[in-house]
Amino acid sequence: MGYHYLLIAAAAALWGFIGIFVLKLQDIGFTPIEVVNIRAVTAGVILAVYAYLKNPALLKIKAEDFKYFAGTGIVSIVFFNWCYFTAMKMITISLAVLLLYTAPIFVILISRVVFKEKITGGKIFALCITLTGVFFISGLLPGMDVSISAAGFMAGIGSGLGYALYSIFAKLAGKKYSSITISTYTFIFAAIFLTPLTGIIFKTDLLLQSESIIYSAGLGLIPTALAYVLYTKGLNGIEAGKAAVTANLEPLVAMMTGILFFGDILTGFQAAGAICILGSVMIIQKS
Repeated sequence: MGYHYLLIAAAAALWGFIGIFVLKLQDIGFTPIEVVNIRAVTAGVILAVYAYLKNPALLKIKAEDFKYFAGTGIVSIVFFNWCYFTAMKMITISLAVLLLYTAPIFVILISRVVFKEKITGGKIFALCITLTGVFFISGLLPGMDVSISAAGFMAGIGSGLGYALYSIFAKLAGKKYSSITISTYTFIFAAIFLTPLTGIIFKTDLLLQSESIIYSAGLGLIPTALAYVLYTKGLNGIEAGKAAVTANLEPLVAMMTGILFFGDILTGFQAAGAICILGSVMIIQKS
C-alpha cells in the first residue's frame, strides 16, 4: 500500500479508538456536544504548541484564507458532530453510524466538480463494498424491523455531508498550507465557535478533575490531533474520493475496540463486514 494510503489508514485506525475517551467523559458528566467542545479545545492547544515548537511560521495564515479553516472547523467538524449526535437521539445508533458513512459518496461527487476527479468504476465498486461492510458492522441486517423518522434520517445524511466536507476544504487549504497548520486552525476555529455555545466554562470543577484531564488530553491527542494531521497529510497525496473510502477503516477499528475493551461479541455478519471494508480499501488503492 502506498505511503499516503498508509497515512489515511493510520488516521482511520486512531479515529476508531475515540469511543474509549468519549464514553468515559460522558460517564464523568459531560454532554455529547460538550465532549466535542473538549475535543476541539484540547486538540487546538496541543497542535498549536507543537506547531510553535516545530516552526512558528506554521502558525501564520492569511486572513483571506480563514474561509478554509471555517470550512474544516465549523462547517465540517461542528456541523457533522451536531448532526451525528442529533441522529443518535432520533434514530438508532447503528443507523446513525451507517448514515455517517455515506460521506465517501458526497466526497466523490463534490470532488468531481471541485477537483475534476474522475468517477471510476473502481471507486463505485469499492464504495458499494465498503457501505455493505459498514451495514453489516452496524447491525442493520436484512429482515430487521427498523423505523426511521424523517428528521432523524436528514440529520444522519447531514452528518455524512459534514464529515465529507473536511476532505474538500482540507484539500483546498493543502495547496497553501501544511497538514499541521490545517489541523491546528481547524480545531481553533471549532473551539472558538463552540465554547460560547456549550457553556463548558461553567463546568470548571468537573474539567479540573484528574480523570477529566487525562481523558480530555487523550481525546485531544490520539483520535484527534494525530489522526487529523495524518489524514490531512495523506489527503495531499491522493484523490479525496479515494481517501474517503480508505478512511472507512474507522468503523472496523471501532468494532475491534468494542470487542477488546468493552466486551462486545463479534458476530458472523460483523466479520463479513470487516472483510468487505478491508477488501474495499485494497480495491480503491489498486484502482
